[in-house]
Amino acid sequence: MQSIYSKILIEFLFLHVLETAKSFYMNATEVGDGINITCFASGLFPEPELKIFRIQPTNESYSPIEITNSTTTDVFREQKSGQYSISLKSNIYEDSISALDVTDHYECRLVLPETDYSRSKQLALQAGEH
Repeated sequence: MQSIYSKILIEFLFLHVLETAKSFYMNATEVGDGINITCFASGLFPEPELKIFRIQPTNESYSPIEITNSTTTDVFREQKSGQYSISLKSNIYEDSISALDVTDHYECRLVLPETDYSRSKQLALQAGEH
C-alpha cells in the first residue's frame, strides 16, 4: 500500500509545466512572384510546433492541406527564461494562388506537443489583392 507521501511524489513527478503564447500573429506580404506568409509565436514552453495549411472548400466543408514546400521554420530558446519563440515563413507562388474572384484561405496552427494547447490564426487572400 502506498503512503500519501509517495503518492504525492509520484503525481509531482508527472506534473507538466507549460507556458502559453504571449504573442501569436500571422501576416502576408507581397513579393515579386507571389506572397510571403509569416507566422510567429513567443513566450512558450515546452518547445512548440507551428504548421501552415491552405484551406480548400470541398463539398460544403473545408479541407486543410499542409504546405511544406517553400516553408521554413525556426525555433529559438531564450537562455534566461527557457521560453521558446517560433517563426514560420512560407512562400506562396503566383501559380498556386486561385483565379480571380476566389479567396484563398490559410491557417497557422500552433501546438505544444503532449498537451491540449492549440491555437490557430487564419488569413484570407483575395486574388488580385495581395
